[in-house]
Amino acid sequence: MVVCAGETSKIDVTVEGAEAAQQEPFLLYVIAPAERSETSAEVVHVLGKVAPECKVRVGDEDVEVYSTGGFARDDIPLEMGTNGVEVVATAPDGKTVTRALTVIRKKRPPPSPPSELKVVEPAQDLAVLPGEVLSIRATGPPGLSGYATGLGQPAKWPLAEVVIDDGQPTGRYTAAVRVGTQAFGLALPVRVCLQEEGAEPLWAESEGKVEVWDPAAVRVGETKGERAGITFGTHRVRLGGPYLAEVPAGTRFEIVGARGPDFRIRLSEALSGWVAKRDVVQLPAGTPPPHNFFTSCHIGGDEEYDKLSIRLKEKVVFAVTSETEPANQLYVDLFNTHHATTWLTHKSGAKVIGPVHCEQMADDWVRLTVPLRCKWIWGYWTETEGNVLSLYVRRPPAIAAAGDSPLKGRLFALEAGHGGRSSGAVGLMGTKEKTVNVHAVNELKKALEERGAKVVLVRPGDSAPSLWERARRANEAQADLYVSVHANATGRANGYLRVSGTSTYYRDEHCRRPAELVYNKLLELGWNEFGVVGNFSYAPLRNTYTPAILIEQAFMSHLADEARLLDPEYQRAQAEAVASALAEFFDSVRE
Repeated sequence: MVVCAGETSKIDVTVEGAEAAQQEPFLLYVIAPAERSETSAEVVHVLGKVAPECKVRVGDEDVEVYSTGGFARDDIPLEMGTNGVEVVATAPDGKTVTRALTVIRKKRPPPSPPSELKVVEPAQDLAVLPGEVLSIRATGPPGLSGYATGLGQPAKWPLAEVVIDDGQPTGRYTAAVRVGTQAFGLALPVRVCLQEEGAEPLWAESEGKVEVWDPAAVRVGETKGERAGITFGTHRVRLGGPYLAEVPAGTRFEIVGARGPDFRIRLSEALSGWVAKRDVVQLPAGTPPPHNFFTSCHIGGDEEYDKLSIRLKEKVVFAVTSETEPANQLYVDLFNTHHATTWLTHKSGAKVIGPVHCEQMADDWVRLTVPLRCKWIWGYWTETEGNVLSLYVRRPPAIAAAGDSPLKGRLFALEAGHGGRSSGAVGLMGTKEKTVNVHAVNELKKALEERGAKVVLVRPGDSAPSLWERARRANEAQADLYVSVHANATGRANGYLRVSGTSTYYRDEHCRRPAELVYNKLLELGWNEFGVVGNFSYAPLRNTYTPAILIEQAFMSHLADEARLLDPEYQRAQAEAVASALAEFFDSVRE
């Protein structure tokens, strides 16, 4: 039998001729499409599996059979109506099996305009201040006129219907309203009315309710828990972020709005952020909003680290970012803060931190610029104790002298992505990403140790520590570099041989260079380009005290990539390429 996409089933094949009963059948798997299927697409993609030593022809083309036994042909054109696609497999002894697939192409029905009125935005409860703009969206029968009303205001706000290029109405209606000052404290829905002349009006109201806050009232919140992420908007992305900052418990701010599960907070006169309500305790009415300053800044160090400390009047949102061009330096941005610093004390214990500069960037925004006297930024972190904020800066590692391996004695934290119940991506032939990642990390460990490096595995075997625990293990080990190894995947709707290639990732600017060097070495192994990706918010990249990169080896969703990642010889070559790139990086930043 031929099975549907996503499943597999063996096909027992008998051989024609007098000796058929004595012949041993061979197996052919057809994974997609089904033996008889219907589609409105212009093309069909065929995916199957056979013994690796067999040859396969799909339609009028021979296709490659990979070491996994997988084969595919993408973009087989379809005529309207019934199409036949033959899949022919030939064994080394010449025996063949033919499977006939029937694909019926039908016209794609035009999108049906909505027949009922529905208010789609606001979809979540909102809290806004007077003067802010409220967006309203609704869907309903096309070609009507209408208006929106609500918020305790008598006004009727006209709706505009979206039209497509040929002027055809779509049944999508929008309005933008500047919020007034009526009905403070009432959470009310938005109501929409659509009407055709001479017909009964259609009414609907929003699922989300809108509350207009009195601008004279002050609302103050304080974070709880170990950390709270501050974002620039209410978007949701798979990895979280991008974060303006992740702040400790007890950080205070003024709350100036809300959307669904998030509060909007004021950081400065010109900048606001968002924080999850679950991470916030609202303080009693009458609590004043935070306003911070500090009069001194102390820079020193001990046997291991440089340290910058400031005593805050109040615990406010702060963020630390790195820069490598034109010089290596850190920026410490403090919000709800004014510049009052008259003492910037530098002591001889500071080996890396240079003369620190403090300036007022805008109302309620102060920046400390922290120059670093080293060839590379080797990591940093912050700690708060009471109202004292401390920035710790790692000093350069003792890289072996020229002529010796630059990796000698250096410690690498290696992470094999996923683990335990999290298999990660699953290849077209059923390969689990977590397994590929472990093999890759084990080979990389060998390659690094052969160059004199030390290695700590933050996810050994099939264990499944949390992402925070992985970063903590690297930090406790005082690793010099964190390398996370994954394998990529994409959707299958556009084929099984379309998206291929390797890529590397980093979050902070001081991690870009090693990511670039590793990427270039991987390209030398013959991969397609998928790029070097910055600002990547994977949690260990955000929370290690050391430079950190992530490698997406190739695509599990591509037959050739999957087969290559399973090849032990390739795994060794990949490990050598990555280790060589890391050696080049360490060699370039010798002090």
